[in-house]
Amino acid sequence: MQDHYLKATDETNLYDVLLAGGLVTKYYDPQDPLNIQPPVEPGVIDETPWVPTGAFRYAPTQGINLDVIGVINLPTGKMLTNTMSDGTTFEYPEMAPIPGYHANIRADLTEEQAGSIASITIAPPKQPVRVWA
Repeated sequence: MQDHYLKATDETNLYDVLLAGGLVTKYYDPQDPLNIQPPVEPGVIDETPWVPTGAFRYAPTQGINLDVIGVINLPTGKMLTNTMSDGTTFEYPEMAPIPGYHANIRADLTEEQAGSIASITIAPPKQPVRVWA
């Protein structure tokens, strides 16, 4: 198994790339009324294909381990102080987001699959925020 480190511009971009490469599948909630095709009226011909528009989730396809991290926040080097209602204070590091929306894939990808995510694949981080168990 190989690890692939991904950095997309945002969540939508991440899933668009993964969906286009066949690495995730979109599952629509069958209980959501917007995902239930309305009955066709007799005698009415509508050539527009019906598409569900309700709640859905993404799931990795078989053989793909996907860990969606999302936005990563790192310390800025500045310490902040918070005062509690009883007057005690404590310091904590200020955090700031780094650009991108992050995920990791662990899988044996085909050349075609690896090529489909090339636009969002990055080099392995020196200090990963999360690692596989």
